Amino acid sequence: MNYSHKNKILWFTPIRTASRACVPIMEYFNFDSTKYHDENFPKDSDDYVLITNVHNPYKRLVSIFKMFEEQKNLSNVSFHDWIHTNLKNLNKHNQNPHQLWISKFILSFKKKPDYIVRVENIEEDLLKIKFIQENMSKELKKIFSENIKTNQYREDNFDYWKKEYDESLSNYIFDNFRNDFELFGYDKNSWK
Repeated sequence: MNYSHKNKILWFTPIRTASRACVPIMEYFNFDSTKYHDENFPKDSDDYVLITNVHNPYKRLVSIFKMFEEQKNLSNVSFHDWIHTNLKNLNKHNQNPHQLWISKFILSFKKKPDYIVRVENIEEDLLKIKFIQENMSKELKKIFSENIKTNQYREDNFDYWKKEYDESLSNYIFDNFRNDFELFGYDKNSWK
């Protein structure tokens, strides 16, 4: 878990939710830990502000597949086959506990996130966070310019992932990730 005891903030950045883009912000605020995808909460953090990054489940799964495709040379495996073969086994990433279903992790916590940072609206959502608003500086604006405004996962960059879906596969993903879609406000038909 990314956290700052000084600022009383927890920041959950699941895999493929622009975690690397957000780490420079955490470093700017001297977070005690920036462990990207780790889910372990520091002790006595129940009253901390909770931020979680999220990403459209359809797009996020294609991004995870592309990452595994590169790492494990899966060039002969289609996204469709990979999903149907591996979906239930994707609970771990790099041998660390990893919550593929972001909603399961969030719903298991004692409170709802205070801020949700959607990759598709990353800059706008980050600028709504109180401690960022109150501490905007020239240096922080530079971090935004270099890491957030250029984020490769922004919705306006490309829709390569939509070609991986058809009605059947999108229904399968929606059924398996219904809580993620509903909790974070993603449209069932956003794959179209």
